Amino acid sequence: MIINISRNFYQNELEFQKRTHKKFTDKYGGKVFYIISVKEGKKKIIHNPEVIEELKEEIKRLQQN
Repeated sequence: MIINISRNFYQNELEFQKRTHKKFTDKYGGKVFYIISVKEGKKKIIHNPEVIEELKEEIKRLQQN
């Protein structure tokens, strides 16, 4: 039962995020990015650093329009 609740929550959250990201993209023309940070000792590090380059490319694209 708990597993089903967790899956339902995850699916609902995923669908909500898809809808809100689409609204954002439709309104502003840009993509939505997730930057995930994790704590390593006392310092936070970016867990998905590849997104930084994608974000820079998107900023350039938007500036050209």
